[in-house]
Amino acid sequence: MTLHRIISCALVVLTLACASYGREARATSFTTDQSDLWWNPNESGWGMQVVQTGSVIFVTMFVYDQNTNPTWYTAQGNYQGNFVWTGDLFQTSGPWFGTTPFNPGAVSRTKVGTLTFDSSGPSGGSHAAVTYSVNGAVVTKAIQRQTLTFDNFGGTYQGMFKQVMTCSDPTKNGTFDVLATLTISHAAGTAFTLISTAQGVTCTYTGTYGQDGRFGSVFGGNYSCTDGTAGSASFFEMYVNITGFSTRGTFKNQNCSATFHLGGIRQ
Repeated sequence: MTLHRIISCALVVLTLACASYGREARATSFTTDQSDLWWNPNESGWGMQVVQTGSVIFVTMFVYDQNTNPTWYTAQGNYQGNFVWTGDLFQTSGPWFGTTPFNPGAVSRTKVGTLTFDSSGPSGGSHAAVTYSVNGAVVTKAIQRQTLTFDNFGGTYQGMFKQVMTCSDPTKNGTFDVLATLTISHAAGTAFTLISTAQGVTCTYTGTYGQDGRFGSVFGGNYSCTDGTAGSASFFEMYVNITGFSTRGTFKNQNCSATFHLGGIRQ
């Protein structure tokens, strides 16, 4: 089998992965995009929202005070390296929301502590730890992306696959780009099928789709191609919108293994 055909098969797998999550940016080019709703499913009733732009995250926490009254705090975190952000934590007060006209001069911001957001763990960006302090009280929570609904990747795309190959034949090692036409069938629920056609070879990938917040994933799927190539593949940081999708992942067949990035424009 030619290297190009190996790449074509890998592209099939990667396309499906469009719904997963990992370590590459989606809405930002700096790191994996941390923007999402985050919570602890065992402690439903409080949570936080993270918005990332470049190297900066803005965190809004909705929690409860000592008297069980709902309250919220905000923090702007600066990147410390290794998927860790830290910043000052503020409590804000102001006029009643129904006041007309609203007087921004009546708004006050008080620093109450600090916040650290750490997603450096091995979960590929779906889980994190948050540590914050409010007037001396220190809290550490294990959190994860909160899923509101499953994305749907169904459609036809014109895609570009970039892979880094490691093969039993070292002459096939290297980084390669391949164009492909991609068709994704995504049934209600978790069934996923992706068909890729590139350089005269058609490959079909099937797997089980999972959703973590904004990102999807397909782990432990299988694929086979019309040239006899077959293997396993996983996708993470899968992200889709009205214009297309992107993802990254890994695959392995009889002769090669690879890491890859995949993106497609919706047709």
